[in-house]
Amino acid sequence: FDDLTIILPAYNESERITETLKAYSSYITSSREDVVGTSAPPGSPLLLRKIDILVVDDGSADDTADVVRQYSECNPSIKKSIDCMSLPRNEGKGGAIARGIQEIVRRKQQSFGNEDNKSRSTDDRKSLVLLADADGSGDLSCLGDMLHALDDILVNQTQPHTSQSNEALIVGNRGYDGAGIARIILRWGFRTAVRIICGDLGVSDTQCGIKLMTLGAANTLYRDLNLRRWSHDVEVLYRAKILTMPVAEVPVKWEDKDGSKLVTSAGGAIGASIRMLLEIIQMRMEYALGRWQVN
Repeated sequence: FDDLTIILPAYNESERITETLKAYSSYITSSREDVVGTSAPPGSPLLLRKIDILVVDDGSADDTADVVRQYSECNPSIKKSIDCMSLPRNEGKGGAIARGIQEIVRRKQQSFGNEDNKSRSTDDRKSLVLLADADGSGDLSCLGDMLHALDDILVNQTQPHTSQSNEALIVGNRGYDGAGIARIILRWGFRTAVRIICGDLGVSDTQCGIKLMTLGAANTLYRDLNLRRWSHDVEVLYRAKILTMPVAEVPVKWEDKDGSKLVTSAGGAIGASIRMLLEIIQMRMEYALGRWQVN
């Protein structure tokens, strides 16, 4: 793999994003030569020539963007690795991720210039996108194992010369360790309901904020999303199912942070979960009727 861009969608995260940038930039600094999964065979590193962070400020009402830029300016060693783009209005987490992916694709296209389509297709396979949460709940120590899982899928695909061979998705699994009883019940209930509505999506934890994919997969799955807020993850995985895109799951270390935008109280969490399930039911019907399609 050549390069990896970590996309951090951020909405009013001025108080929490600095700690996330510190942790992630420290990881970047220590991983400039290679990243090796804990379960990978000895002596088999997967090289990453470049790791960048792109913060997508999702129309924040606070100074999230200024905090990111100030952190970057004050740390010359990683200044070129951290960038921030600001959206004029709030589009939701899924919408912010989609805009970040579009920006990466746009920059790639500019760098390619007049190079042929074959070269672009190869780059879509070697360029990776890692989605993570701005609050830093996910530990990047899982990245090595996710890279190896992704590499295994791409190497073992039976049609190496098709565009589909550039597309694969690895999803983190938070498990239940360390989660409070309320979160455990909500996660289990939501996962069960999603499975009933959408069938087997290839993973159990659809809502995990850490996802790794090739740039080709990211561009396909997040283009013209219909669900652009909290339930967007399910649409992304449902699209992968429609396309028979390879999907795998890797355990991640996860620590739920205070200040969640979704879970502010037990009642609020239940209400949000119900709204998300209603959106997913609508999504399932729209795709079944052909009104929503993967472009």
